[in-house]
Amino acid sequence: MKKILVPTDGSECSNLAIDQAKELALKFDSEVILLHVTDASAAYALFNPVHDGMNPTTGSMAPIGNMAVPLPAEHQKILDKASKDILASAKGRLTVLGDKVTAHSMEGKPADIIIDYVENNDIDLVVMGSHGMSGFKRFFVGSITHKVMLSIEKPILIVR
Repeated sequence: MKKILVPTDGSECSNLAIDQAKELALKFDSEVILLHVTDASAAYALFNPVHDGMNPTTGSMAPIGNMAVPLPAEHQKILDKASKDILASAKGRLTVLGDKVTAHSMEGKPADIIIDYVENNDIDLVVMGSHGMSGFKRFFVGSITHKVMLSIEKPILIVR
């Protein structure tokens, strides 16, 4: 087991997953890859309470790229800083691993980005929390983990 992917959102469950990945990495001399995914379409609704993230034409959730008004630059900066802080905190939990830790920040639908990352990189194991946080509160508890679990063919360790 050479590479362990740990998607993180800063929640307690993802911190437990990071701790479990650290134990495995120490035992198997593995590299740990931290991944934080910012969901800009959910952030749009969070930052714009008048606009609830729904596409006014279809009445359904729409990716930020399909919305008439893009996420303002100052809000994007807030999201970027939050992602950087989450990854810095996660990396801090893995200092014992030294240079065997890398961190990546990406934007999109979290489950889709995680699945794509696993499919397009040499990952041996995915370690995820059983549920995380979306915005300010839990949203469809475990839906991201569940979708990833059903969609990848690599081993996955779910921590709670």
